[in-house]
Amino acid sequence: MAQPRRRGALRVVCIGAVAAAIATGCAPADQQDQLTVFAASSLRTAFDDIAKDFESAYPQTAVNLNFTGSSDLLDRIKDGAPADVFATETEEVMWLALDAELIDDPQAFARNELVIIVPNVDDVDVSDIDDVIDSGTPVASCASETSCGTIAQRLARRAGFAIDQDVQERSATEVLNRVLDGSAVALVYRTDALSAGEQVRIIELLLCDDRQHDWDC
Repeated sequence: MAQPRRRGALRVVCIGAVAAAIATGCAPADQQDQLTVFAASSLRTAFDDIAKDFESAYPQTAVNLNFTGSSDLLDRIKDGAPADVFATETEEVMWLALDAELIDDPQAFARNELVIIVPNVDDVDVSDIDDVIDSGTPVASCASETSCGTIAQRLARRAGFAIDQDVQERSATEVLNRVLDGSAVALVYRTDALSAGEQVRIIELLLCDDRQHDWDC
């Protein structure tokens, strides 16, 4: 998670660390500070909880959360959208932000991995990646120009199947909806799979020595 540059270079922070700077401010009692967070859609559940805890601990600060794909968020920041915190789902987009001199010293704050999910219904008989390939069911993912889509395309090639253009979506939420309406199975982050609860079944995809986050694998 990194803090985009605005009015010069700003420090890298985690959302909890922002509290120190805000809590020592001198805003009037009836005026709230605003903390704008741009975060990948896969972080929604965790960041919703973090924002609530943050606002409870620092009632003079309102946290404004903006969720969508990391690449879209980066484009908004490049176009001048104000953001105090930028949290991406992969290192690649963060490095692009760094190269564009939009942030300073990004830091990894969590790990995630891709899994395959299928509808949790009796008539879907899939237990491993070979079953997915043999079934011929479309495999959905984030669009190839997004961060999660880039990784999904790479893992799909290594596993020996293709992701059709027609089932590539701009956000993890839209990919999940493909599975829930029965039109596809999907490659998603484990956190997104868990957010769907018992509506889906998770199939492990262990490739690259189980180092999916490593760009060199």
